[in-house]
Amino acid sequence: GIGDKILWNSDMQDEAGEVIGTGSGHCTQLDPERNFFCSFIIYLDDRGHIAGQGIQRTEPLDSIFPITGGTGEFEGITGTMHSRPIEDRARFIYELEYQVPTAE
Repeated sequence: GIGDKILWNSDMQDEAGEVIGTGSGHCTQLDPERNFFCSFIIYLDDRGHIAGQGIQRTEPLDSIFPITGGTGEFEGITGTMHSRPIEDRARFIYELEYQVPTAE
């Protein structure tokens, strides 16, 4: 119900199914339609972290999350993460569109 929380920590895979890091986060249910407010962090092995937050809309709707920051290779990152739920929200496909400032 409203206020219920979901926590996760799972492997992140590329298109070929290779594990490239870990995704972790939490979501809180906002309404009876099962929309959630979520915060996430993605750790890409030896490259750094990408963080973001936003509304995960009710399946089967896709959602777009703003990327709020990063570390390591992703320091100063801006962009969005497109989230598509599959398997009744048991898994998600994430597509990131981002820019990282270059050192001058």
